[in-house]
Amino acid sequence: MFEGLKKNENVELMTVKDRIPAAFWKTYSAFANTSGGTIYLDIGETNSNKQLAEADHSSQMVKTILDAAGNLSRVSHNALSGDSVKAETIGGHDAIVVSVPACPPEAKPVYLNGNPALCYERDGTKDRQMDLCKVLGLFFSSSCLRKVDGPNPFGVLLEDLDQRCLARYRSLYDRLFPTNHLKSLSMADFCAGLGITRKARDGYVPTTEAILMFAPYRLISQFYPNFYLDFQILSARDEKRLLKISCDDGLWSGNVFDFYLKVSDELFHRLPSPYLLVNGVDRGHDTLVEAVIEGVVNSLNNADFQHGTSVRIVLDGRGISIENSGSMGINLEEAFEGGHSNPRNRGIVSFFRSVKIGDLAGTGIRKMMAALRSLQMSEPFYRTDNVCFVSVYISFAKGLSQEEKKVFAALNKLGAAGIKDLVAETGYSRYQTNAALVKLMNAGLVRTNGAATKGRTYAIIGRHAKI
Repeated sequence: MFEGLKKNENVELMTVKDRIPAAFWKTYSAFANTSGGTIYLDIGETNSNKQLAEADHSSQMVKTILDAAGNLSRVSHNALSGDSVKAETIGGHDAIVVSVPACPPEAKPVYLNGNPALCYERDGTKDRQMDLCKVLGLFFSSSCLRKVDGPNPFGVLLEDLDQRCLARYRSLYDRLFPTNHLKSLSMADFCAGLGITRKARDGYVPTTEAILMFAPYRLISQFYPNFYLDFQILSARDEKRLLKISCDDGLWSGNVFDFYLKVSDELFHRLPSPYLLVNGVDRGHDTLVEAVIEGVVNSLNNADFQHGTSVRIVLDGRGISIENSGSMGINLEEAFEGGHSNPRNRGIVSFFRSVKIGDLAGTGIRKMMAALRSLQMSEPFYRTDNVCFVSVYISFAKGLSQEEKKVFAALNKLGAAGIKDLVAETGYSRYQTNAALVKLMNAGLVRTNGAATKGRTYAIIGRHAKI
């Protein structure tokens, strides 16, 4: 084809007859999603007798490629400019040379025909269809990079928000900052000052995330039909429901801020009181409350309110489960390490931090883990599929051995599982695994399905199906 040129991770060679081949766009997507590259299209040997016709043909192909790249129904992102596509002669062959740059993270994933499933990445000399989990991960990353919590596009006005919630939020702000410069301003100016409203064409209107934070549920559900907040307290003895607070029960506003207030109040009164002496004062209860609330706030900051059940929290005497729909913006290793932050709902993060709710960026999970360690409790158990949900379980049990922690973590990952699966997951012997399960059951953390031996499975008490 082209003498001296070979295919590699950044070079693709193709032969063209009458039209651009479908494979061209797969390679375009792959290069754009990976590290960029150059596509050489061989349109035939140069023939002086056909020079004008070939020039015409080359110009038409250049135009066809540039037009198609700018068509969003053909490709999701136009990475090309006029200088990116050129007609050249290489080794006696007329060619179209297309330089495809690697797209910035906020433009990825680059996919074809309006279908995210038609998304490709470069693997050596081949174009490989991208795994759906990776596609969704790129969507999340790009939305976080592009996202600014701007004026809502729904026509919602400040007076449409729950005024009682706004008043309570402002009262909290004034108590925390008694000499703040917003104190003498009207509610409208206060909201503008804290970013609850932003300037639009016809004045200041609530931001998109201010609707989630402060609007009544009936209004939120019009624009976020999957929005759902749920808090339950179960009996430790028989898992009977003792209390349920949900955004659609009609007894309260149903928004994020009100949910936080209600849940934190219940946690303060319901969580156990482990002993922790700090400077002569027992700080055990406060330390546990702060650790659990950090988990709740982190869930609200990262929940995908567009898809799936948004946030579900279940408390019983043994521990608390906090689940939210959506993936994490960083991996678990980075979250545990601290110093990394990529929240989904940056507006909600800002509203919480303005009233000192939630920790500094990237420190919340690490602080929560340190608090639980200081109480001699197990570190939280995280579970995520990197696409649809994130779950954290905080056990109130003390003094779990390494074997018990590992078996508990395996159940957290697998859900209901038998001895054989637990042995495979942990690498322990059947004897070690059984011993750990007995201790976990005695601690009230794990139960069986009641089967005698054959078909017996184990599961964490109080755990629910994935969101």
